[in-house]
Amino acid sequence: MAAHTLDRAVRLSIPVGGGAALAVFGALYLRFPIAYYHLLTAWGVAPFRFPFLDAHAVLAAIECHGAGFDVYLYNPCDVLTRAHVYSPLFLEAAIFPVTIAWTNPVGIVLALGFFVALTSLPQPRGSREWVIFTLAMLSTMTAFAIERGNNDIGIFLIAALAGHLALRARAARMTAYFFVLFAACLKFYPVTLLLLTLRERPRPFLAINGMALCLLALFVAYYYDGLVKAFNLVPTGSYYTDLFGAVNLPFGIMALLAPLENSYRSAAFALQIFPWILFALLVLGCLRAAAATLGKIDLYKPLGEPEAIFLTIGGVLIVSCFFAGQNIGYRGIFFLFALPGLMAMGRPTGHAAAQFRTIAWLIVFLMWGECFRQALQHTKFDDPTAAFLLQTVKASFWLFRELIWWRVIGVLAGIVIGFAVKSETGRCVLSGLPLLRRAPP
Repeated sequence: MAAHTLDRAVRLSIPVGGGAALAVFGALYLRFPIAYYHLLTAWGVAPFRFPFLDAHAVLAAIECHGAGFDVYLYNPCDVLTRAHVYSPLFLEAAIFPVTIAWTNPVGIVLALGFFVALTSLPQPRGSREWVIFTLAMLSTMTAFAIERGNNDIGIFLIAALAGHLALRARAARMTAYFFVLFAACLKFYPVTLLLLTLRERPRPFLAINGMALCLLALFVAYYYDGLVKAFNLVPTGSYYTDLFGAVNLPFGIMALLAPLENSYRSAAFALQIFPWILFALLVLGCLRAAAATLGKIDLYKPLGEPEAIFLTIGGVLIVSCFFAGQNIGYRGIFFLFALPGLMAMGRPTGHAAAQFRTIAWLIVFLMWGECFRQALQHTKFDDPTAAFLLQTVKASFWLFRELIWWRVIGVLAGIVIGFAVKSETGRCVLSGLPLLRRAPP
């Protein structure tokens, strides 16, 4: 009874503490704005002049769409006149009296829902795991997502709900897949969560994915023009900021070496193919790390079903986003799904389990990475030698961070592949392969 009471108190502390922090920052913004901006800047967040800027963008697009504007071209309702870069499904909310006046309520609801969703995740055990998870919850990535009121928090809530439904009976699991499809229609990348359907037997698996394919085809056909406009507006940015993605390291190095093309004309072709060769080598290294993780299949035993499901959800979302393109840092909040499972895999003794504890710490580093990068950016030296050393430190930090990303992605990819191999449909498919069939007695 005492342990149950303590667990309940710990779970309750997350939304209560999060709500209290939200209230404190709200009070600072209203009464002491300079302290509000300085505190967030020290946290590694670049605050806008008002909170929940990204929630404002979506609400502004809905409001102007309702007023007859083509918000993929021009959105005067937005404070920055940003074009709408998301799914046209968001714009269907124009049937309601949505205005930018909803910005603060929507941002607060998203933040509070996020805290509740964190409470529902499998909880860490022991002080070390709680330190890791708490640092992740308080990270720059998390603070940035909340400060912007970004709609990836909404996807986080949907994914959390789908994860809990996936743990239940078949009817609830079918509902989970429906929510996955809804999230995919909003932000596209959550379609990768249909990997969870591998838990079903082959016939239901085929039926579910066939139906999903038909519904997605209808969605694309109905919203085709808006989807084309949205995809043409997908933003890209510098390889050296908080954006994460597979292109950063190979093409970032190429950009650093680009001045050589002016000095050595013969090096132009080599510089053009260099990033692709480096990318191929990084992918091979990632696959090697995935295979090594897959070889530790016995380490999945400490995982309960909730930990396994949410580890898979976090792994699928992070890995797919990493290879799909550049992602703004706040999308790293999906790491929070994976951490409880990784820490559970690190509980046994031995070198193999310790590797998963290391990965958990590396994820914490990545989630705080923008705080470290911003600290370096704000450091200035007048002395030329010191300034040169600072630039070297910045470049070294960037390289180290990108290599850590590839290491973490390799392990998560191995875990995702392991889920597929061990799933109901995965086992049926593998058992049907000629080389894997058991020899007759």
